[in-house]
Amino acid sequence: MVRTKSVLLALGGLLAVGATALLVWSLLVAGSSGSRSPNRETVPGADATRPDARRPRPSAPPIDVPKSKARVAEILTALPQESDRRRHEALASELRNLLRRLGKDRVDAATKEQLLKLLVTLDPQKRRLIAQALGALDGDEATARRLLQMCREEGIDVHTARVIFEALGQMHVPALLPDLLEMLDARSPHSPLIVGVIAATGGRAGGEALVVRLTQSIQPDTHQAIVSVLVKNPDPHVLKVVADSLATADTQARKSLVEVLGRSRNARFSRQLGVLYGSEPDEEVRLKILRALGRIGNRDAALFLLDTVNGGGPAGDHAVRALRDIRRPDAVEALAERWDTLKPPVRSAVMEAAARLPKPSAKLVAKARLALHDPNEGTRVNAARILGRPGQEEHIQPLVDFLESNTGVRAQAVGLDSLLRIGTPAAAAAVVANLHGVPEDAGKVYRMRAQRILTRKPD
Repeated sequence: MVRTKSVLLALGGLLAVGATALLVWSLLVAGSSGSRSPNRETVPGADATRPDARRPRPSAPPIDVPKSKARVAEILTALPQESDRRRHEALASELRNLLRRLGKDRVDAATKEQLLKLLVTLDPQKRRLIAQALGALDGDEATARRLLQMCREEGIDVHTARVIFEALGQMHVPALLPDLLEMLDARSPHSPLIVGVIAATGGRAGGEALVVRLTQSIQPDTHQAIVSVLVKNPDPHVLKVVADSLATADTQARKSLVEVLGRSRNARFSRQLGVLYGSEPDEEVRLKILRALGRIGNRDAALFLLDTVNGGGPAGDHAVRALRDIRRPDAVEALAERWDTLKPPVRSAVMEAAARLPKPSAKLVAKARLALHDPNEGTRVNAARILGRPGQEEHIQPLVDFLESNTGVRAQAVGLDSLLRIGTPAAAAAVVANLHGVPEDAGKVYRMRAQRILTRKPD
């Protein structure tokens, strides 16, 4: 008994220490987050109400420059001989951190020269790590120009060019933009890689320049690379340049410009795309516009697509597919409000879009309960998906009725999964009671999942 008490006392002490450490850590985090909590510790003797009276954010210890330079030299000597992959990656990571902390001005020319030499002499895997280390020399224009010159040389292999351009993208040297654009216009074999560097370092000017190139006759792989980077970096100003370019671009360029606007999902351009659809002579561009409106997916886009469906013809089928891409709750609700007038394919699309929302509104849930009795199976199945929300036991009986009247494999799976997502014992019991139409192997899995809920201890 004495020993047990001692153990308990020791554990209590450890817990107290742990709680204290956790509290201290939380205070440090709060102190560095910029919070205006009145409980934050202040500099002794200072006015606690003044923002500048709070303790300064702890900074990294000052770097020992001579020691760090010596360590960089050691790593550069060890890297070529190191054969263990993990050890090599650890050394490269340490090198990158040291170079970043030293900065471009404290790394001597001999070290930079050695890095450049290793970049072309090591095996491909090690070259990538060296390129990442060079990328830590943020803003080093002289080194960046050396790297760019290496890429201009004939005979450079694709892998080395790739890692060099990766390094250039990390170095962020805007002064390289004219040179990069010159290489792009000269149809460099590395054009797709150059596009990535322009996007990473050229800022808004680089984005505008890429839009101009998108409207010109360029290589297909470069064309697609520009589309990709414009989508990944959706600067509103650059997107406006994209939209303004639609009026003068040729057919192929209009397809790409429309794709950029659609994949940006920026609602600002939905009406402009709707106007363009009405005047666009090329059928492929018109279909691209419908797809773009679905991706943008705001209320205006949704209602435009609905009008296109009601207009009939082949475009109506494409508009239905675009409606399935909508992800904005207000747009889905705007369509659901017109439920009684929607055509069957549109009802199915609306329920599919609603089922993909993280948290459908009460209005959409009410429509889903009605849609459980829709003639279209796809509509019914997606409606059943919507009802599978944690803790909502009021949906258990409608889902049980759905399982009894829909015996297809897909419908059964969706109905049972929705009950399991409700996650209460009553929902789990309903799963166990409705496995008669399920194949034996699948039934075992559902029974096991339901049993976990039934045996789960309450929180």
